[in-house]
Amino acid sequence: QAEWYVRSDTSFYLDLRDNPDWRTFRAVAKGRDVHASLDGKALTPMVSGLTKSSISAFVHQACKDYQVEEARLRSLKPEEGAPAPAADPAAAVGEEKEIFNGKDLTGWKLFKGAWTVEDGAITNGTEASARLESLAQFANYELTFQVKIEAGRHAEVQVLNYTWYAEITRALAPDYKDCKVVVRGADVTVTLDGKALPLLSESNDKAVTSGPIGFYVPKDMKCRIKNVRVKPLK
Repeated sequence: QAEWYVRSDTSFYLDLRDNPDWRTFRAVAKGRDVHASLDGKALTPMVSGLTKSSISAFVHQACKDYQVEEARLRSLKPEEGAPAPAADPAAAVGEEKEIFNGKDLTGWKLFKGAWTVEDGAITNGTEASARLESLAQFANYELTFQVKIEAGRHAEVQVLNYTWYAEITRALAPDYKDCKVVVRGADVTVTLDGKALPLLSESNDKAVTSGPIGFYVPKDMKCRIKNVRVKPLK
């Protein structure tokens, strides 16, 4: 397992465990657009933003005998357009997809605090504030999940690279409640058991149209999240 950073804040996660032979990684970047593939299959960027930086790699501690050869770099011509993302057969419009497997945190990146999986639910530690984010980025989608606030005041669901978030309070979710987030372009709505939640933002850029899905829980508060699904929209 390894990560390649095409820019300082744009990386691609490579899971090489299913094939120990040589694999082909290709990344194309122009302006803020970055796309990459492994053996022709599209990879999802973990973060996005800068337009120029170094290229680097990070190899996980358990990875043995990681080798790279035939590394090449070609500058794009001014007339060449932004890279087109490779087709992802699992992202068909209207096809709902589980992004939490109910067993572990595969597909998620921990940013703050401690997170575990208990009884099929993502659960945070209460000793410090906790935040985790999906490795995948999404645009034009419907996110559904069940949430319960067991202690403290609230938790947050965050979308479009933390451009927008909604607070789910313990008063609204003392038991598991159904939360739905709909993202169309830069427009976002959030409902809990069918009732609209206020949408909040601390970002100066409200034009972001894609990004990861995140959850945040302040210190001394306890949250459980399960049945996390995403359905792409037109």
